[in-house]
Amino acid sequence: MPHPLEHSPPDRRLGAQEASEVAEAMSVFATESRVRLLYALLDAERSVDELAEVVEMEPSAVSQQLRVLRQLRFVVAERDGRRMRYRLHD
Repeated sequence: MPHPLEHSPPDRRLGAQEASEVAEAMSVFATESRVRLLYALLDAERSVDELAEVVEMEPSAVSQQLRVLRQLRFVVAERDGRRMRYRLHD
């Protein structure tokens, strides 16, 4: 289900709380590694190890960045046996 603010009229005022939430979400793009991870997920669902190989990072660093991306609803994870598979949030 979409977030209620995703379909608000464009001419409404932006409150302080919402502005803070937007600024926090935009901070995702301030880190080169998170941008690279998002780009790596454009064409396929991937595990941490697959992402680490594609973006040339350590799996622990990938996991840390994915945690931020999940909290901000940019990616979602689904269990596949013992591994988690990540994809962009629709």
